[in-house]
Amino acid sequence: MKKIMTSLFALVMLLPLLMGVNIGGEKVVEAADNPDEVTIYLHKRIFRDLRWKHNEQLDNWFYDNDGKPIDREQTTEQDDLMLENSLPLNGAIFDIYDATPWYQAVENNQALPDGSKFSSTKDFVDYISKLTRKEAIKMATDEKLEKVFSQGTVSKKTEMPDGRTLEGIATFPGLDVKEGNQYKAYLIVETGLTDKKDLNVDLEKLGRPILVALPITTGGETLSDIHIYPKNVGYVRDPYFFKFGKEADGDDLGPVAGAKFAIYRIENGKKLYLDMSDVNDLKNKWVESEDPLYDDRVNIFESDKDGLVNTGARFLPSGTFYFEELESAEGFVIGNEAKRIKIEIPESWYDEEGNYLPVLIDGQPMLENPDGEVPEQAMEEKTPRVYNIKETTTESSTTPPTQTEETTVTPTPQTPQTPTSTRSRLPQTLGQLVDTVATTARRMLPRTNEGKAAFSLLGVVVAGGAVFLWKKKNDKDDK
Repeated sequence: MKKIMTSLFALVMLLPLLMGVNIGGEKVVEAADNPDEVTIYLHKRIFRDLRWKHNEQLDNWFYDNDGKPIDREQTTEQDDLMLENSLPLNGAIFDIYDATPWYQAVENNQALPDGSKFSSTKDFVDYISKLTRKEAIKMATDEKLEKVFSQGTVSKKTEMPDGRTLEGIATFPGLDVKEGNQYKAYLIVETGLTDKKDLNVDLEKLGRPILVALPITTGGETLSDIHIYPKNVGYVRDPYFFKFGKEADGDDLGPVAGAKFAIYRIENGKKLYLDMSDVNDLKNKWVESEDPLYDDRVNIFESDKDGLVNTGARFLPSGTFYFEELESAEGFVIGNEAKRIKIEIPESWYDEEGNYLPVLIDGQPMLENPDGEVPEQAMEEKTPRVYNIKETTTESSTTPPTQTEETTVTPTPQTPQTPTSTRSRLPQTLGQLVDTVATTARRMLPRTNEGKAAFSLLGVVVAGGAVFLWKKKNDKDDK
């Protein structure tokens, strides 16, 4: 076969966990005059795994890379499928090896590393596609392949040649196209994430090796900027529950609207609340707060008319988290149990025996839908469910009870008093008389500015009359 047929853009992301060149077909990219150097741009994408697993179209889907960037003004059907179901992934770490000696040895020996026949570059591409990350790294070590960059390259926000700024881009600049007369080949391996605690990604199954054999030519044009769209599938869950009320005696009062919650986790002894920041590549930000209810950074979730407290698109990875009730609905009190609602998210969807592992809310299993919406069955059953106790009053208060309060007041028995004459109850001193007059006047008059003025005038008149009567009485007693 002609040498030109071996110059193939070899991108490997294995079905169903792949986004690579459609090497299963007859598409072969022919070579032309090449630049001396190329830059490879990896557009790292992440799919939410539940949506991926439940979408048959995606399940059997390859992304057919041609080396060019997606033109968002003229997207194809496969472009739309990828863009609508995935997000850019920042923080993926890649190593790139010069695989030229390995590729050249396979070509010269006409045999793949497992001993099977080599007849074209496609055979080598297919072989690479079946390797795990660990196997690819081991083979690179055994073959003594040189690592092109000493430190891993991380996908991040990057300014592209066309002026756009994109997320999730890993850039490999200045890669030589040839070594002497031999076109070069490069092996790219994903090695990890910069921050694993906020996002679960199964790299062993999903981060397949990528082989790029130069030159890359499409539409008669030899590319100096090569764009590849690998992916990961992220494991995350989206918790919810229903807030209900009940009487102190246990009677169910149905859904409660207006209760406010935040989500927090404990890390290194610190209480961190879920931040309001936009979700990027399925990661969440967490912040400390002394007053989360009134902290603009903290994401607040409020129960609706159905009592539903829904986190929407605020997905969480595996681990233990808590809903904290920051403010109860009017007429209800926050019990110690209701204030801290445990969220338990397992490490995977299924255990080793294939049994489904649900998210637990306050110990109760939670149903889930692939699209992130609360399932109809859960809406009908209103589960999982957490209760607040209705506030009750057992003694009279100067503050009127709210509509949701039930107030039971038992009258306090009064001891009957023996009537006495008014004269015998007159104050015995002038000071007592003035206090009595003032108290009586306050009870008689309204608590307004007009009342205060009237009290001042009436007080003078009444006090004067009382003093006159008191003096007359005492003069008579002295005689």
